[in-house]
Order: sequence, then C-alpha cells, then structure tokens
Amino acid sequence: MRVLQGMLTVVWLLCLSMLVVACGEDDQRPDGWVVVDGDQEQSEVDFNFGDDDDDDTADGDVSDGDVVVPERYEDLVSAVRQEMPANDSRPWAIPGVAFGVIENGQLSFNHALGYKDAALTEALQPDTLFRIASVSKMMTAAGLLHEVDAGTVQLSQLITEFAPQFATADESPHAANLTLQHCLTMSSGLYDLIYIGWPGTCTESLVDFFNGGSYTSGELSLFMVQPGAMYNYSNPNYMLAGLALEQASGVPFGSYLEQNVFTPLGMTRTFFDPTKAQADGNTAKGRCSLDYCSYAYEGDPTSAPADWYTEVTPQSYNCAWGWPSAFGFSSVPDLARFAGFIMDGNLDVLSQASHEAMQSPQINTQMAGDMLSYGYGLLVQQGLYIGTQFYDITIIMHDGAMPGYSSSVYVVPELGFGFISLANTDYAQIFNAFVFALSRYADLPEASQGPDNSNDPALYPAYAGNYVDTLSGYTMTVQSNNEVLTASGPWVDAAFGVSQLTLDGTYYAKHNFLLGSLPITFIMEQNQARYIRNRFVVFERQDEKGAPRPVVKDFKPFTPQQQAQLRQDAHRLRRLSQGVMMR
Repeated sequence: MRVLQGMLTVVWLLCLSMLVVACGEDDQRPDGWVVVDGDQEQSEVDFNFGDDDDDDTADGDVSDGDVVVPERYEDLVSAVRQEMPANDSRPWAIPGVAFGVIENGQLSFNHALGYKDAALTEALQPDTLFRIASVSKMMTAAGLLHEVDAGTVQLSQLITEFAPQFATADESPHAANLTLQHCLTMSSGLYDLIYIGWPGTCTESLVDFFNGGSYTSGELSLFMVQPGAMYNYSNPNYMLAGLALEQASGVPFGSYLEQNVFTPLGMTRTFFDPTKAQADGNTAKGRCSLDYCSYAYEGDPTSAPADWYTEVTPQSYNCAWGWPSAFGFSSVPDLARFAGFIMDGNLDVLSQASHEAMQSPQINTQMAGDMLSYGYGLLVQQGLYIGTQFYDITIIMHDGAMPGYSSSVYVVPELGFGFISLANTDYAQIFNAFVFALSRYADLPEASQGPDNSNDPALYPAYAGNYVDTLSGYTMTVQSNNEVLTASGPWVDAAFGVSQLTLDGTYYAKHNFLLGSLPITFIMEQNQARYIRNRFVVFERQDEKGAPRPVVKDFKPFTPQQQAQLRQDAHRLRRLSQGVMMR
C-alpha cells in the first residue's frame, strides 16, 4: 500500500518549482531515484546588451567590484543585495545572483552579484548559465503549441494516443480520460513528483518511462482527483506534454526546442542536455541547503557524496524524461529573448492565436482570489498591489527551484517591462527587487480601486463540512463559529499529533489558509467548498450517503525535513499574497 509520508510534503512554485520530497521506508522505486521536485509581424524587439568596448564611467556611476554600475540602477543592485544572505557557509546563503531589467522591450541592465561556485572563488558573470527549473515549462508549452500550429497535435487529444500503455500504479480509470489540455493547464489531477537522478541511474527514455515503464509502477503514480476538477501544480503534466511533442514530431525533445523555439528566438545558450551546459564553460555551480538536499538521500545526509551540499554541478543530476518539466539551462540574456517573445510574439515560433492562448487565463488557480490564473506554461496575474496602491496590469510569470538553483521570469507586456533573476541556491527567487524595479523603471498606469482579496469570515460557513483525503481515506472536519475556522478528526491527529487546529488566514488571500504548517486552498463550487487542495494532498467534501473509503494503515506524520519543506511553501504562498492584497 502506498505510503503517504512523502505525499504530504508541499512546495508551491508560482510555480513552483521542482522539489525534493521525502518518501517512506517502504518505497519500491529503483535505486537512485529521488522525488523532487497569424498576421503579426515578426518581433522587432531590439535587445541592447551594451557596448563591451566602452569602459568610460559616466558621472555618478559607481563600481561594483570590477563592474561599473550606472547610477540609474544603483538602488536596484542594493535591493537585490538585500535579498541575498551573506556569502558564507550558512545553508540558505546565496553564492550568486544574475539578474536583468527589460525596459521598452530591451534588456537595459544585466548584472551579477557574488560567485558562480559554492566555494565562493569564481566571480559570477551576467551571462552565466544556470539550471532554470520550472521556467523550463514555458519553453515546453511553446514547443507543443508550435506542433499544434503544424497540425500534428490537438490539445483535446488523449495522452494514451501518444503512450498507449500510460497508466498509474492504482490503475485509475482517469488515465483513459487525460488530455493534453489537462496537462498544459495543470488540471490533470496527477500527484506531483519529479525525480532527480544521480549519474547512471536514469536509463529510460521519455516515452519508455510513461508508456508502461517505471512511472506505471511508481509508488506516487496516482490520480488525486479526476482530470479537470481543479488546478493543482504537478510536474508529470509537462513531462507528458514533452512526450506528446516527441511522439507527434518524431524529433527528440531537446533537439525539437533548439530547432523550433530557441534558434528562431536567438537563444543560442539554452540547453536541456547537461553535457552541453558543461561544455559551455560558463555555468554556475549550485549550493544546496542541508534541509532541502537531505531529501535526496531519504533524509540521511550521511549517504550523500562528500561534496553534495557544497557544490551542485551540471552533471550532479539528470533524467531526460524530466527535461520538459524542469531540467533546462539558460542565462539572463537568453531568457530576456524569450521574454521578448512573450511580449511581441514571433511567427516563426507560434501563430498569433497560439501566442495569445499561451499567456491567456486558461484556469483559475484560486490562490489569489480571481487574480491568478494558469495559461500554458505561464502564470497570468491580473493586477498587483504595491503597498496600498493597486495597478491594473497583467503580469506573465513563472519561477522555479531545484537543488542548488532558483529562477524567476516576470513580464508585463503592456509596459514593455520584464525582470529576470537566476540564483545558484534553492528557494532564492528575487521577488522584492522585481517589485522595486517595476515601480522604479516601468511607466505604471494610475493606481485604481483594487479587489478585496482578504479572507472574509462571512465565507467561513461555506468552508465548514466533513472532508476525506482522496488518497489515504482519512477524514477531517472543518467547523466555523463565523469568526474562527478549526479542523479536527483522524487526519489532523495522524498528520500533526493534535486533536484540533485553528486555520490561519491572516496573511493569505481569499480561500487560502495555513492548516498547521500546511498551506491549503478551499476550492469553491456553487458557493460552497467542494475540495480542500494542497499540492500533495486533496480533500473532497464527503457525501454522507457515499460508500466509505479505504484507510491507509501506514499513514505517517511529518518528518522534520517535511516540516522544513512545508515552512518554505507557506512562505512562498504568503509572498504571492503580498501582491494581491492591500497592505
């Protein structure tokens, strides 16, 4: 019977990001596997990367080491520094950050702070390559939509048309109803997983892994709910999208994107093959925090290579069947070119209709009232609070995290503005500096009346009810006294070792709360909560007349590592809420 210890570990990734999740001792996976995480003219965006021969320092400019920082960007550099803990040996220290600002469609400033290696010996460069984790998903989406434009794929097609033996370990009938549309919109209902493989452990191709291969028998190969029930971030969605791309085109995934996406956009230093990133010679080596990377060895750091926590190289882990979800390498200049594509399109890559669909709301995440949706490989946020001021702008974005690396891409097409950051440690998305850069360098519209996205006690009775964990069968009761929400029952006792918990919605957007250390979202349907969603556990409102569900006997409470993971997820959800709530 499957073990739910790993199921309860959470990390949301605007993302998100692609995480390491501890699994139970009964895990039957192969050795070396670890669960992580038209008519338009071609774009005329002119990316201005500066004149390398101009060494003159303008009046007011200052030197940052050997690099001159224009006076205009001094405060931005300071803002980024404020989000970087000191470059020392502490687990959460950030060795280096490369970042860039796009103004009027041009990369106007590209800078680097710190070091490209965990030992802090080699200076980071503005164009250094990093693993970009889940930022890879926007590229996978562009590739699949390119094949849709070619007429060889339709998003309504079933996954089983590309992998006839696709199935989950629980032999769910939902596998026969899963479409590409479900996968691209994160609404498959599949349990989230991503494997990071050590050298020599990943031997299956993308199609073999899913088409009757190891995924079919994997312990966490499960449907949490039926396809289309809700948005819930899950990495297998984009692995399956990459599989369909390969099968429809007959071209290996990495080669397809190089030919049909990267080359037309001038992205000459974006790769999925780690050997190419290594050969580039300018690639960041990551520092992985102890809490995060201990998951990679089932919570036993003593089994890790001696240098694992101090340095993660391009060759440290790789699984080709995970490439479409999280394994890309890129640089700030190349990601700026992709940001230009998001802004203005490129008919050699996508038709105008597909370009618009990619960055249009396809499904409401319900993580930020009605302000945050998922498109195809991109999050779409309508509006942003900066303090108490609301700006009605559309932000197209995605970020990512994996052992040793973090990434963020924010684009505001209507303003010709973008901000990109890459860091060589996990969970180091540079968010406050993005908000600073947006307010300083973009021509924001006048502030307007924004929505109230705070939690409303008047809705608490709609959340109350009896729920059941769709995987474990354990039940939970949510009660409301119109001022406070509490949760109790066998699930709460098994997961937290207490009889009752109070839900905290103080710092989170409407429908979103902390249940102990677990970020949850009430999924509303006809003015009543139908589900309670977390990335790794879903509760469904229980039909008292329905048949009782089987209970998993080996349900385990959170390990210390899982608790650390949950704290990080809660922090990221709170950060998201900052942008959609007045404060």
